Amino acid sequence: MHVCNFCTTFAEFLKGFITKMAKVITPDGSKRRGKLDKQSNEVHRIGKNGEEQIYVLHPSSVPPTKAQNLYRKNFGKINAVVNSIVADPQQAQQWQERMNEHNRQAYLVVPRLKRYRTLRQYVFAMVREQLESKPSIRRRKAALSMTLPKEIKLQIKPFTDLTAAEVYEILKARCEVFLCEQRICYLDQDNIDYRATHFSLRRKGIVIAYARLFKDTEKGTYRVGRMLSKERGQGYGRYLMDQIIAVARQLGAEKLSLHAQLPVVSFYEQFGYEAVGEAFQEAGMDHQKMVLTL
Repeated sequence: MHVCNFCTTFAEFLKGFITKMAKVITPDGSKRRGKLDKQSNEVHRIGKNGEEQIYVLHPSSVPPTKAQNLYRKNFGKINAVVNSIVADPQQAQQWQERMNEHNRQAYLVVPRLKRYRTLRQYVFAMVREQLESKPSIRRRKAALSMTLPKEIKLQIKPFTDLTAAEVYEILKARCEVFLCEQRICYLDQDNIDYRATHFSLRRKGIVIAYARLFKDTEKGTYRVGRMLSKERGQGYGRYLMDQIIAVARQLGAEKLSLHAQLPVVSFYEQFGYEAVGEAFQEAGMDHQKMVLTL
């Protein structure tokens, strides 16, 4: 009888401990954990000196950002599709074969291509990429303002203002992406650097995203070139393009043009770039000329 009473009391205690605990941040910035009184919205905690401490649990008053709302909305849609695919044995088998082929390509052909360990990770990434490639989602993402992390600095300089170390890091980043990763055989130093404005995002002086802007032969048109991002999926390329468009407007540009590699045409479309003419070969890769009217 006593054992049963003890088990019942312990179960009630454990249930209350699990369901009625909360964390609060005190005015001095320290974190405290204690029992939550839902009626008074207070957190009760026994301090080191044995005295009971009471903290008021304030609900968050900071509204979610537009980026957070967009991510949450997309996450729900993506997760529903992923669940339906993983639950269907026939679809799961087809996606498993696609993932295996992707990982094989990532290992043998493109070393920097991301490899996936689970089927859910791969399906989620592919479905998300397909959803976010829609024009409506691209426009909404392009309209969102991005704040750089504190350790990353934006640098916008003409060639004459760059130091030798800064030029070295720019050329190093271009070599890593275009020559080593994409294996393009071409002369990167084409003398255009001398008359271009150089945009770069740097972490401790190391270039992680880069592009250059220079005046094109067509009147009122500026050209964007050598655009790269070493840390993809972080929004750095989008942030850099926003800066390029703003500077181009200040310079009085009427149009921006660029030669986009075919796999990233959709990236430029989210800024309003439009394809002009047919695809063509440049440096051994398929490219598409794109123009943005400012």
